[in-house]
Amino acid sequence: MLTDDPGTGTVSAGPDLGRDEIPREDVAAVLHSVLRADNTIGKTFVLVTGDTPIGEAIAAI
Repeated sequence: MLTDDPGTGTVSAGPDLGRDEIPREDVAAVLHSVLRADNTIGKTFVLVTGDTPIGEAIAAI
């Protein structure tokens, strides 16, 4: 579920993470990163608040 909490800059991203909360600010940062990441083309993934910096999480998809 999207929240209005401040972003943390850390997420968990993967194919099957269940449901959890994530700040809108972190979603926006992930979208910005995904647009520049060739490894995410054609992939679907779940995004929730986590412990991994956004850049690392996107690189690992």
